[in-house]
Amino acid sequence: MGKFTNLQVGRIVAASLVLVFHASFYGRYVLGVPHALDGPVPAYAFRTTVVFLFALSGFVLAHCLQRESIRAFVAHRLLRLFPAYWAALTIVFAIQCAASGQPFSLKSIWYAYALWPAGPGRSASILHVEWTLVYELYLSLSLAPLAMLGRRRGLGVGVSLWLALCLGRQLVAPGRDIPWSPRLAELPLSIVNVPFLLGVLVYLTRESWAGVRKLALPSATLALLGGATCVLSAANGSYLLQSVGAAALVAWCATARQVSPGNRLVTAGDWSYGVYLIHAPVVMACFTLYAWTGWTPSAFVVVLGGVIALAAGAWFGALECAGSRRLRAMRKPEPRSFPEVRVASKAA
Repeated sequence: MGKFTNLQVGRIVAASLVLVFHASFYGRYVLGVPHALDGPVPAYAFRTTVVFLFALSGFVLAHCLQRESIRAFVAHRLLRLFPAYWAALTIVFAIQCAASGQPFSLKSIWYAYALWPAGPGRSASILHVEWTLVYELYLSLSLAPLAMLGRRRGLGVGVSLWLALCLGRQLVAPGRDIPWSPRLAELPLSIVNVPFLLGVLVYLTRESWAGVRKLALPSATLALLGGATCVLSAANGSYLLQSVGAAALVAWCATARQVSPGNRLVTAGDWSYGVYLIHAPVVMACFTLYAWTGWTPSAFVVVLGGVIALAAGAWFGALECAGSRRLRAMRKPEPRSFPEVRVASKAA
C-alpha cells in the first residue's frame, strides 16, 4: 500500500479510536468510572471507526488482487491474518487461565482459533475483536474465486451482484438484527459485508473518484450524519448510510494528496493490526489489576490504561509486521502472468 499512504494513516487513527472507545467502556464496566462516550451517538461514532476499517480492508484486498496471483493472494492473506492472531490469542488465553482458571469448552476454543462463524455465544471471545476477523477471513477467501472471472470487470460484476443481494436481503427483512457474531449461513448475505464490498468497488472505480475527489469528503460527512440521524430517530438504514459514508471517506483518502511515505503515522499504520488485536485485553488487564488495589479509580487511570494498551499494541504490531514480511519472503515468488494495474491519479 505504498502508493496509498493516507490509508496507512487512516488505519492507525481508526485502530486508536477503537482503543479509546474500548478504554472508556471498560473503564466504566470494570472500574465504574463515568465517561462522556456513553449514549447512542458515541456508540454510533465507535461503530463508524470499525465500519471504516471494513471499507478500508475491502479497498486493500482489491488492490492486492491486482498485484499478485490468486494463489499468492490467498496465501499472503492467511499468513497476515492468522499467525499474529494465534499468537495474541494464545498469550491472552494462557494469562486468563492462569489468573482466573475460567474454564472454556474445547469446541469454543476451536471456533476461536479457526475464526469459525459459530454464532453468538458459541465461540470464546478472548480478544474481543474476533467477530470482525471472521468477516475479514470470509471476504478474503470469497474474493479469490470472483477474481478468477477477471481481475477488474469480473471482480467488479461479482462484487456488485453480491452487494445487491445483501441489500435485497435487508429490504426483505428491514427489522432483522445485524449478525455481529454470525453463523455460517448468515455470512454470505449479512449486511455487515456492505462496507467491505463498497471498499472493493471504490478501488475498482478510483480513477473516477479522482475526478470528483472534492465531493468525496462532503459525501462522507452527509452519509455519516444521515446514519446518526437514523440512530437518534430509531429509523432503519443507519448501517447502510454509515457504510456509504465510510466508503466515501476511503475514496477521499485514496485520491487526495498522499502524505509522505516517511511520515511516522504511515509507519505506525503497519502496526495497526497489532494494536487492534491486543488493545482490549491489555486495557482489561490494567483495569482489573487497578481494581484489585482497592484505590479510588479516576479518569486518569482510564487514560493511563489506554496509553499502556497503545504502547503494547504498537510493540506487538511492530513484531507482527516484521514477522509477516519474513513469512512473505520465505515464499518463492511466482511469475507474473498479468500486467500490473497502474494508478491513474496523480495524487496516488
